Amino acid sequence: MIKVKNIRDLSPIREGLNALKMFSDDRLEVIHLTLLNGEIIEKHKNDVDVVFYVLEGKAVLIVDEERYIVEKGSCLEVKKDLNRSWQNLGLSPLCLMAIKKMK
Repeated sequence: MIKVKNIRDLSPIREGLNALKMFSDDRLEVIHLTLLNGEIIEKHKNDVDVVFYVLEGKAVLIVDEERYIVEKGSCLEVKKDLNRSWQNLGLSPLCLMAIKKMK
């Protein structure tokens, strides 16, 4: 059986953040994330490894004190327990997929 979800039909997983859970099971979680121009996700840690894929836009990702400029087509992994922060650097929205490796 195939399950289809569309971002237009989903509600944000947290107030004030355009993050939509596209898929979740005991092995992984897929979140579609959108940041508007200049929008920031403050430093935080995850207790699982996360793979990010940038669908649209340009951003700075800060992991601990290292800065990475990423843009459309970039794919990166951030290991668990590292502080990370995102900021949209572009004039258009930043859209990315966050794939959390649950185990």
